[in-house]
Parts: sequence; C-alpha cells; structure tokens
Amino acid sequence: MENQDEIELLNIDDDDWWISDGVLEDCRLCDEEVRIPNGVIEIGDYPFDSYEIERIYLPGSVAKIGNCSLQICSGVQEIHIANKDIILQNECFCELENLKSVYIGGRKVEVVVTYGSYGPKGGQGNCVEKYVGESEMYTVDSDIKKLGKASFSNNIALKQVSIPQSVVEIDDRAFLGCGSLERVELPDTLEIIGWRAFEGCCAISELKIPQSVYHIGERAFDGWRSNQTIYAPILFKKLKIFQGWRKACKATVIYY
Repeated sequence: MENQDEIELLNIDDDDWWISDGVLEDCRLCDEEVRIPNGVIEIGDYPFDSYEIERIYLPGSVAKIGNCSLQICSGVQEIHIANKDIILQNECFCELENLKSVYIGGRKVEVVVTYGSYGPKGGQGNCVEKYVGESEMYTVDSDIKKLGKASFSNNIALKQVSIPQSVVEIDDRAFLGCGSLERVELPDTLEIIGWRAFEGCCAISELKIPQSVYHIGERAFDGWRSNQTIYAPILFKKLKIFQGWRKACKATVIYY
C-alpha cells in the first residue's frame, strides 16, 4: 500500500461521486459493478444508496471501511479489497445478507472478523462480521465474543456450527435463511439472541437455549416447524413480555 502521506487527497463532486479529502461520502452510481477511484483512503458513513450493486472493488489506497458503510447494499454478492492491511470497523458488512465472496489482498477469505462492542455492558472484543465460507462445518474461533448481524445469513452450504464458550451475543439475523443448518450448540456464556437470529433454520431438529440467556429478540425462530423442538429456560414462560420470540414459530417449546 502506498504511504498515505504521499497521496494527494482526492476531491471529486460530479454525477458519479462525492469524495471529500479522500473520504468517499456518496457513490451515485447504480451499476451492478462499482470500482472505487484510486486515491480514496476511507469509505465514509452510508455512501451507497443502490440495491442494484452486486460487486464492489476497492483500490489499494483505501485504508479503512467505517461501520455501516455498506448499508443499503443488500444486493452485494462480492467485495474485492486490494489492501491486505485494511481496517474494517465493526458492522461494516452488517446489512449484506447476500454477500457470497470477500477478497482481501487478492486472497479469498472464509471469515471476516472485526473488533467492536458486544453484550449489554458494551464490552469490546472480536466479532464475526461475515462468514462467506463454503464448508458444511465451521468452528468459531475461541476469541470471538459476538456473532454479528447477518454474519452467517443465507449460507446454504453450512450444516454444523460449533460456537465456543467465549461468545456472549448472537446478533440480529445472524443465521437467517440458513436452511441447511442441522446442528448448533449454544454456549453457556450466551446472554443475547437477537431479532430473527434463527429465522428459517428449518433443518435443526432441536436447539437448547442455555440458562445464561436473558434476552431473545422477537421473531428469533420465525418459520420453525412443528417437527422441531426448542428447549428454553423457564424464565421465558413465567413472564409474558418475553413471549415475542415465539411469534410465527410452530416448533415445540419445552421449558426447563
């Protein structure tokens, strides 16, 4: 990567781009393939506004992708990042439910990990930003604290996920649409299951929610069928305000 001190800060404001002092503020293109101009050093907040973009190419000059930078890009399937040392902020890929491939420094990666907040107390740690592997089995690294928003969503290859005792939070839509997922064991350290976290995971025969969990987001198990079983802490039966997660869930729920 070029030394940023030697790069003249790029400024463009035309029909295609608004780039201010090297920061991409607005991409006005609606093409399937978007190539960020060389000289951009940072992707700012919410610069994209097109559901038509499928592929994004970032040049070696880009050193940082901010959080939520790629929101409103739910159609993106490929991201090519030339800079192998790029800084990826937490939740930079959080809305990319259809992302299939990420290349960093010319190498296809299986998982993107970022550093950010997790849990109710705002702890800081490593988070799975996006899993884009093609394996049937995946073991989450033992230093991971959170499975991020849409981190495994719509992965049709995945059949088994091993989650370590370090994980505290499974964020919104984490496993949404993982229709082939058959087995996942939740750790005893888990505290939060997010909104729509396991929606459409119809191949899981049974799932045990550990006693450590005190919050289950609404619609967490949407689409589950009567031949599936969920074991849930008795707490979620005693308090009606905790029943939102059962909406559109036909699974058998056994409290313990």
